[in-house]
Parts: sequence; C-alpha cells; structure tokens
Amino acid sequence: MKLKSPIIFAYFCASLAQASDIADACFNCPPLDKVADATNFNDGNYYADAFAAINSNLPASEIKTKITNAISQNHKNLSYSEVWSALTQTDEDPSNTANVILLYSGISLPKMSNGSGSQSTNQDNWNREHVWPKSHGFSASSLEAYTDIHHLRPTDISVNSSRGNLDFDNSDSPLSEAPENRVDNDSFEPRDSVKGDVARMVFYMDTRYEGSDATPDLRVVDRLTSVGDSEIGRLCRLLEWHAADPVDATEQNRHNRIYEYQGNRNPFVDHPEWVNLLFSADACAGTGDTGGGDTGGGDTGGGDTGGGDTGGGDTGAPSSSSALFISEYVEGSSYNKAIELFNASNTDIDLAAENYQLGRFSNGGTTASMINLDGIVAANGTFVLVNTRASTDLLALADQESGSLSHNGDDAYVLYKNNEVVDSFGLVGEDPGSAWGSETYSTKDNTLRRNSNVVSGDTVINDTFEPSQQWTGFGKDEFSDIGQHVVVNPEIFISEYIEGGSLNKALEFYNPGPNAIDLSAGNYQLGRFSNGSIDAVMIDLDGVIAGNSVYVIANSGAATAILDVANQTSNNVSHNGDDAYVLYKNNVVIDSIGRVGEDPGSQWGSDLQSTKDNTLVRKSTITMGDTVVDDAFDPALEWDGYAKDTFDYIGAHTSNGAGEPISLIGECADPTTLISAVQGAGFSSPFVGESHIIEGVVTGSFPALNGFFMQEEAIDQDADPLTSEGIFVATTGTEFPAVNSVVRVIGKISESYGKTQINQSEATLICGADSVLASNLSLPFSSSEARESIEGMLVTISGTLTVTDNYNLGRYGEVALSNGRLYVPTNMHLPGTVEYSALAARNALNKVTLDDGINGSNPENIIYPTNGLSAANTLRAGDTVTSLTGLVDYSFGNYRIIPVEAPTFDSANLRTEAPELVTGNLRIASFNVLNYFNGDGLGGGFPTSRGADSSEEFDRQRSKIIDAITKMDADIIGLLEMENDGFGEHSAIQDLVHGLNLVAPANVHYSFVNPNISADPATGIELLGGDAIKVAMIYNDKAVTEFGTTAYLTGFPFEYHNRPPMVQSFRATETGERLTVAINHFRSKGCSSSGGVENEDKLDGQGCYNLRRVQAAEALTAWLSTYPTGIADDDILIIGDLNAYTKEDPVSTIENAGYTNLAQKFIGDMAYSYAYQGEIGTLDHALASASLTDKVLDVTEWHINADEPTILDYNVEYKSDEQLVTMYDSTAYRASDHDPVLVEIEGVTPLISVKEVHTDLGTKSRWSTFKFQVPETSVSFTATITGGAGNVDLYVREGKKPNTQKFDCRPMLAGNEESCVMDLPASGTWYIRLRGERHYSDVTLTLEALYPEPL
Repeated sequence: MKLKSPIIFAYFCASLAQASDIADACFNCPPLDKVADATNFNDGNYYADAFAAINSNLPASEIKTKITNAISQNHKNLSYSEVWSALTQTDEDPSNTANVILLYSGISLPKMSNGSGSQSTNQDNWNREHVWPKSHGFSASSLEAYTDIHHLRPTDISVNSSRGNLDFDNSDSPLSEAPENRVDNDSFEPRDSVKGDVARMVFYMDTRYEGSDATPDLRVVDRLTSVGDSEIGRLCRLLEWHAADPVDATEQNRHNRIYEYQGNRNPFVDHPEWVNLLFSADACAGTGDTGGGDTGGGDTGGGDTGGGDTGGGDTGAPSSSSALFISEYVEGSSYNKAIELFNASNTDIDLAAENYQLGRFSNGGTTASMINLDGIVAANGTFVLVNTRASTDLLALADQESGSLSHNGDDAYVLYKNNEVVDSFGLVGEDPGSAWGSETYSTKDNTLRRNSNVVSGDTVINDTFEPSQQWTGFGKDEFSDIGQHVVVNPEIFISEYIEGGSLNKALEFYNPGPNAIDLSAGNYQLGRFSNGSIDAVMIDLDGVIAGNSVYVIANSGAATAILDVANQTSNNVSHNGDDAYVLYKNNVVIDSIGRVGEDPGSQWGSDLQSTKDNTLVRKSTITMGDTVVDDAFDPALEWDGYAKDTFDYIGAHTSNGAGEPISLIGECADPTTLISAVQGAGFSSPFVGESHIIEGVVTGSFPALNGFFMQEEAIDQDADPLTSEGIFVATTGTEFPAVNSVVRVIGKISESYGKTQINQSEATLICGADSVLASNLSLPFSSSEARESIEGMLVTISGTLTVTDNYNLGRYGEVALSNGRLYVPTNMHLPGTVEYSALAARNALNKVTLDDGINGSNPENIIYPTNGLSAANTLRAGDTVTSLTGLVDYSFGNYRIIPVEAPTFDSANLRTEAPELVTGNLRIASFNVLNYFNGDGLGGGFPTSRGADSSEEFDRQRSKIIDAITKMDADIIGLLEMENDGFGEHSAIQDLVHGLNLVAPANVHYSFVNPNISADPATGIELLGGDAIKVAMIYNDKAVTEFGTTAYLTGFPFEYHNRPPMVQSFRATETGERLTVAINHFRSKGCSSSGGVENEDKLDGQGCYNLRRVQAAEALTAWLSTYPTGIADDDILIIGDLNAYTKEDPVSTIENAGYTNLAQKFIGDMAYSYAYQGEIGTLDHALASASLTDKVLDVTEWHINADEPTILDYNVEYKSDEQLVTMYDSTAYRASDHDPVLVEIEGVTPLISVKEVHTDLGTKSRWSTFKFQVPETSVSFTATITGGAGNVDLYVREGKKPNTQKFDCRPMLAGNEESCVMDLPASGTWYIRLRGERHYSDVTLTLEALYPEPL
C-alpha cells in the first residue's frame, strides 16, 4: 500500500476503504470511500515543515506557506454529489446516527431528507451550505473550493437562503426560523455555539487557497465585502468568535471525519494558537452593524460619518496611512533598484485612491522626481516598486514598475500621502558623497531591510540619517526576501513616572505600535512592590490605548493637571521613591521600574534622575520595556529626570528608537539564573515568559537549527536529578559561538512545543573557555521525568543501541534507536494483560531519536548510515549504533540526540539474497504486494485509486515485486493487495504473471488461480468482493496443479470489512502430495463509525474491529472443515495478512480450531513481518492443520521490507533527480511494506489401500488358508489377527502356502494378537494361513496392501 505523502496514514498494511465506506447514506447520494485513517494521524509529521518554520522564527508569511503546503497535500477533490455523502458522516448526529445536525439551527434531520433532486423544493429539507459563499471567488463547481467539505455544512434550505452570500459580523435582527442566528442586509451572525467553528472554517479557506490551484487566492479581510470579490469579512469579528468559542469535541470529531474522506486537515482545529500567528486585526469597535447596515444603498451624507462606519467600523483606530512605511531598499548592480513598502495596519490601502507618491531627491537636491503609486497594499502586506529594466528575477516580484526608480547610494526618498510626509529614507538636501552609512549599512551596492521592531515611518526628512539605527544590510543584489516583510509589534512600556508632592502620583504607558490595544482584554496589570517586598499590590488596567499613543493611570487625589489626562485612577498608585512597579500582560512581565526585592533606602538614582520627588520620562531611544525585574536599577540609563511636580510631559510621549539600545546582559561572572532553575523539576520551565540571564559552556552550535546548546559549568550544577543542566538558545543572529566557549546569554524563556528554550534578545557575551563532561545515558529511561531531566544536556551512550525505526530517515533524516528490538506487546503477550501493559510502558521509554541536526524535510544528503544512505548502502532496522555522543533535544513530540561527533553504525541485520530455510520438496509463500495496480493495463490510466501514481512508478514497483517473487522460488504464492480488476487480459494479476514468466527459469512457469466469478453487471469486471483490492494466488504450474474447484466466501463477515478469502487445493507434480491453501486479508485495525460500538477500540492493544476479525477467523475455519474445494484432504494451510498480532484473538481463534502457528513453532517469539512506529510483530501468518504440520520442515519470514527505509521504495515524490537514481534499485528490498512468509514442506505421495477383512474365524480344521493379491509398486503388505478366544498362530508366505517349516513371517505369540508387516513386498499372490494350537473362535483377519497413487 502506498502512502502518498509525508503523513503516516498508518493503515496497518491494509487500506481502510472496503466495499464503499458510505453507501446509500442519503437520497440520490453516491458511494464514497475513505482515503485516510484519523486514528493514526501523526500531527508532528503532517505539520513538520510548519513546526520547523515556527521553531526557526521565520516570518508569518513563510509559516503560512508551509501550512498551506501541508494541508494541500492529499486533498481529494470530491464531486459535488459526493459532498452529500460526506456530510452524512461529518455532521452525523451522535445521538441518532440516521440524522445529521444542521449548522445554523442546530436541529437534527434525517440524512434521507437531503435536498437532492426532487427533494430540493421542500424548504424543510437540508442543503449544502458554503460557509465561504461560492459567489466570493469560486462560482464554478470545477474549482476545488466549491466542494471542499471543510466549509460545507448541512443547513435548512430556508436558513441557507436567508444567509445567502453575506459576510460575517454582529447583526441586528434574529432570524425568524432560527432566532439564535441574526441577520441584516449586509451581514450574518451565526449562533454562539458555532461561531468559532465558522471562524476556523474561514481561516482554513484563506490559508488553503493561496492561488496555486484553479481556485483563486481567497482572503479574509477586516471589512464587509462585495459579491464577486475573492474575499470575505470581517476579520476582527471572526477573531473574536474564534477566541470566544474554542475547539470542542464535536468540532474535532467532525474534523477527523473530514480528514478520512477528503484527506487533508484544518490547521486551526489542530492548532488553534496558529490563528493569532497568521491573522490579526484591531479590535472591532462597537457591537456591529446598527440600524440595519448602510442605509439607502451606501454611506449617507457623502462619506463615512464620525470617522468610520458608525456602529460597525473601527472607530478611534489609527488610519491606515500612518502604518505605511518603507521596509526594504535595493541598490544593486545595473538597474537592480527596488523599494518595498509595508502596510502595518489591519486594513488594505488603495495607493491611488489615497494619493500616495514616492519622491526621489538626487545628489542633495531639494526638488523631487515624483512617482505616483498605483495598487493595493494588503493589510500587513507589502508593495514592491521596481525599475522597469531590473533583472528578470527582481521584476518577477514587482507590484509596480517605474523607470524613475533609478537611485544611487546618495539619493534620498520620501513617501507622501496627500502631500504629507509618511516616511523617508536618507537626508533630503544632503549629498553624502557616494552613500550614507558604511560597510554592511551602506546605501550603495547594498540591500537594506527595515528592522522588524520598526513599526512606523521617519517623518523628519532633514534630520541626520544613520542606516544602522533602523536598517540591516544584506549585500549587493540580495532580494530573496523582498515582498515578505514582517514587523514585530512591540509591547507597551512605562513611559513616564511621577513621584510628586502629596498624592501627585502617576504612571504613563506608551503603545509604540500602530494598532490599538484593549488593556482589559489583554489582561494587563500593574503591580506595586513596596519597600523591598516581593509581594505586589495588583491593579487591573481597563481601557484602550491607541496606537502610537499613551495611557495614564493616576492617584485619584492627584493634581488637576494630571487628572485631566488620566485614563484611569486608582488609590493604589501611591508609591514613594523606594517602591518598584512591574507591568504584566497575562501574568508575563513586559516592563518594570525599580528593582523588585530590594529596598534602596529612599530612592533609586540620585539628583534629578532619582525615583523620589521627581518626574522621570523614558528616553526617546527606548522602544521596549525592561523585563528583568530583579537586576540592578539605575534610572539614568533609560530615564530623563525633571523637578518635582513637573507635569509638562504627561499625556504624550516621543519614541523614535534612535541611538544604541541599552544592554541588559551585564558583565561576565555577574549573578545569573542557573540553567537548572530555568529548566525546573517539571516538564515546563517555571519562568516561561520571563527574561533571564544565564551563563554556561557551549556544547554544540547548529546554524541549521538557528541556535546552540549550552550547559551549566560543573561548579554551578545542582544535585537534583530531576533538573536538567542544559538548554537550547534560539537566536536570530548569524554568528554562533564556538563549542567549549563560556558564554552569557539574555532572553525570554519559552516552551517551544514542549522544549524549554531561551530566546536570545542580545548578542552573546563570550566569557572564556571551559568544557563539560557528557552524562552517561542508557535505555530504557526509568520514567518520563528521567527523559525530561536531561533535555538540552550533553550525553554519551557507551553501549550498543539498535535502529528500531527508520520510517522517517528519508523524509527528515532521522531514525529511532532503542536498547534491542521493540516488539508489539500483543505479539508477545495476551491482549489487555498485566504483561502486555508492562511491555507497552517499557517500549515507550526504550526509544530515542537520532537526529541529523538539520531542520526541514527531504534532505538531499541523508547522512545516516556512515557514507550516506543509498539503495546500495542501506540502514536497516536491527542494525546497531555505537559511540554515540550528542545533545538531547525535544521537538515534534520526540526526545532526540543530535550528535556532536559522527556515530558508528554496524550492519548487524544483513540482507540475504534469497530466503534462508531448510529445503523440502514443496514451498508455499504469502506476500503483500502493496497495492499492485497496473492502470488500464495498456501503459496508461494513472494515477489509480491506489498504488503507483504514474507508469514510471509502476514500472519501478513491478520490477521490485517480480524480483522478490522470483527469488522466493515458491511453488504456491498467496498475494494480498492485488487490484480487484478481474482476471482478463489487462488485469493486474495477468500483468504480474506475464512479467514473472518473462524472467522465470526453465523449470518455472506461473499461472494464476481463476475463481471464475460472474462479471459485475455495472462494470463488466469479475470482482472478488466490493473492495478496490483482493487476495489472489499464483503457482508454478510445472511444480503443482490445481485440484478440485476454487472456492471463495463473500457472505458475512466477508461482505464488507474483511476481504473475501479464496481457497484452492493443489497436487504436487513430483510427489503427488495434496494440500489445500486458503489466502486471507482480514479487516485492518483502523477505526470508523460503521462497525458499531462492538468494534470500537477496547484499549487492549488489538485496535478497532477485533470482533470482526474474530468473526472472520471463526467463519474461515468452519468453512474449511467442509472441504470447500471438493477435495476431502486434511492438509490445510491458512496464510495471509490477518491484521492481528501473534497473541491476539483472531490468531488464537484459528489455533483453537486445531491449527498450528508455524512462525511460533519454528521461529518463536522473535518472529515479525511488519514494523509500525518502531515496534515489530507478525501480521502475516501461516497456520497449518495437524496433519500438515507434521510435514512442515521449516518456516521463515524474509525481511526484505519491514526493516528497510521507506525512501528506498518505488515512489518518486520527495526525491531529487539524483535520489531517483541513488535511492532505487530493481531488487526485492522495500518492494512492499510487509515481509513475505515462506513455508517449506516435505510432501509425500498419497497411498492407495487394498484391504480384505475376514471376521468370525474359528476352528474348522487345523489350518485355515487365505490368498491375497498384492498390487505392483506396493510399499507395504500387512496381515493382522486380533480378538476372539483361544490361541491361533499367523503364517505368511509369498507365492506358496506357508507351513511350520517354511514361511516369510510367523510371530508365534500367545493369544490371538499377531501381525506381519512386509515392507516393499513383491507383487502377486501371498498366502496367509491360521493354525490353531487349540480351539479358537471369533478371530478377525485383516489383510492390507498400500501402493502409491499414480502421478
């Protein structure tokens, strides 16, 4: 079976789709199959590239691209008719599975009352609601979004009509039919319990459709939109709804069912936190549209009254123009000139309508060459202006071209709106020579990007211009980032402090960003710490602080001059000079004044720059708060002082970010926070959100991971075994400290998807050199806490570890290691037992991932094993690793070791050229061929529903399968996952047999078993069951012949979930040995709703549908006992994929029916044929009847697949051109995902019996004489007397009557129990005589000859 993505669909080797998973679910509804199994969804793999982008602190636009790529993979485009069928499952009423729940009304309606065909006119039926209206970007049903069930929901036909194509917003009037919903003439408001669901559906659509499909780029915007636009609003309201109505179990269950039928995910259901990562908007003002929206068909009075759409717009928010500024400057070779503009607001800007212009001032001139700007700058988006003669690569990124954009390094630019300055670059009126700035900050031959903490333009066009203050250089002709600017919206900070006479106490906060902040909604608080206390008096802040504006909190008894500008009063603002303040957001420190825990006497600082009897104003160069609350505090560093009761500056603040930022890192050996304290004794740091300074030894630098590891110096390590001494430092810099450097780092502590790290905020301070010893690590871990206790530390493993999982070796360059092989618990122990649970727990702790130290997917150079992976240099599960020293990391749900030196690999689990087993005279095999689908059988018809995507892939697959079967050299082969396309000329089974015979040796010629099924009336194909795949049998017709009639079962329990088994009797050409072979493929362990509660996962290790598999085992053994082929022979072999491990109920059921598990008998508990998530076990079985078991010489599982990396299979996706060659060969290895199982038998020729029985014999004369004809080629002749009374003796002679002197056999025993056995007797007449020594009676004489059945 083929996995067509990085996602591990994990079907346990059997597809979930049987005879359609949905059939006749609603009126006029087509059947629909599943394409994925939600129970085996792996979040870490599915979103791996997104996680890597987030962990690497990439811009939101790049993160969004990674998410879009993930959710676009494996998206099955349903037909609009199939949407009906899908909705019957995705929106099924859990309390009545015959019904669906309607989105807006919440009522339950029968699935059969859908508005299809003749039922469409009944307004009480349900319809398919496009949550994102199709008139907003995809009115044609051929477009992907039209049938995307992530946003299609069942609704009442009438309610659907009322919603129409309206945007989402708070609305005026209750909907009469469903009053929990509201509507007016320009917006629709759904009921509260689904508002979050609606929001996340809209966010999904915006992210899924970025214009790379036939569907255009869909965008959610912060305004109401028009029909025909590929947009929908309002963003601010949808963000509100997302926050107010979080993901619940119902939404998650629906989401998982969508995944099973459409194949892709909604990232905002899986990760609701990503909404705020990708979408932002100013808080919606008011409650929504009032008075029914825009009256009279438009804005009355000629424009927007009161500064915006009253009652529904963003009132009081900054205008979008204030947020437009120059974000990138390109001065490259020749005509490579460009300017990028960034819109930091949450509304789009129409440059032409708002009269934006860019003026170029050349060589110190004061008259500009003006460029009229024309286009739309999206909210939080960019607009790129490029010279018309720039290089093709640069022009491809342009939104507008202009020949006037022809600057050199000495030309200034000014950005205008309506002739008012919005931003500037350079100094107008100054000729700097050839450039402003120097080296990497020069305006000549350089690309300059605005620093991410700059959120507004420089409107003073004739002040000194120093590029290094706000810009970073990237070199000549570097424009890879143009069009992708991101700003880090800065947090508010304390901008003024008044400690005046009497109650003249106040603090001012400044918002340096362009967007308004709701202090209450953001949970902002001010804490006052008095006289060295560490306990605060907390003040909840309440109000809105506008962008680039201030907020004042004052004592209610303060002077009028203060109260006139105060936004909030509190009598707890009652500080003296020795009281510290800390500003919090959601309990996280964002600024402080003073030093918490220290009583400075009467004040910190001195003279005018003291905290007593003074007004302190934050310097204009300070752009962010001091988040270290317990470091030394000197007001002079960041504050300007003014005399007591100076109120001139309160209510306004200037912050321009000019000058060098203040360093808070301190000096080497100054007090720091211990790394062990940062890590804490639990699974997360106690200091999350706080800034701390740490000092330690660098143990590993990894530019590819955007960071380095450091560990506490030995002298400072604590003795707590639960606290780690190491930590990862995430950095955005390009310089990484050398290993064994002692460094000092400052930054904010965070839990990055479970990994404790410090996010560096200043340059690393080098403090010397030292080293740390690696800690010894052995597996299994003693507990989960033991794993966490070494996160970030340098460790070494002196022993040998085993490669236990190489599934992700090709995709992510990683393998899992363990102490010995890990076995599926139910392969070793009975399900649900104490022993099963103990092994499951031990396995979970006996694993660590060997990482390659590189973020991202599909590495070109896969560094493991030594000399790199290739088809000729594999790394098999079961191989070993020694001499492993590295750093313990945690990401994507796994603890990892990133080596600091190359580990040593040993090929402990070597490949074998062919199966190795004792040779008999008859060999039977079972082989899963992983969805062998041959298209239309003529070289076309790809992709099919499963298997190869193209003829190229099929050729690669076919070569491997043929090589594997040829090398098995089996006489009879049961096949699984063959395409169920009949047995005709172009069928998959015919294709395989033809390919095998082209390369077969002279003594081999393959045929397939044809069950002679009647053709399906609809398709004309001989279908074995209703699934896309079937079981099949092929055989070497020079070694065996079919015997009897082929039989199969399609009734319960094989009509739906289990695939129909097939059975055939065979006779060996050489020996005449007869046996019957049954090939089987039981239901997979994957879960679905169609099996009923009895088939749900019982959490005993057997997965879902265990009962159905047991029923299959019972039905199979009962059927076989009736000799369904018509051959009454007790030698029966059951083979195939039972989707049950060795100790599970289905296998036990067959054993209890008298069959022997041959792998257990000959291999034991170490048998395995399949690997899943690092654990191995036997799914592919061979069970023999008692009589056949005696003839079995040997059994083996040929490990050509389960141990091999998946990248060595036939697939071509995710491989470079070079890897298509180096990662493939046409040999058997990784031909499939299951290992074949082979059974070697010593067959014997069946014997025919010729028998005579003479009864009631007694004394008539001294001798009683009998003759018996022994046939030619007899192997034995036996004469036996038994029973009766008296004493009689047996005499036997060939060709003549025996007597007391001449005989070939005379036992001469007392009584009447005597026997003569003649091996390889001569053919012809034999004489048998009974001589009574005295009276005898009632004796029975049995004469029997055995000869071989003619061949």
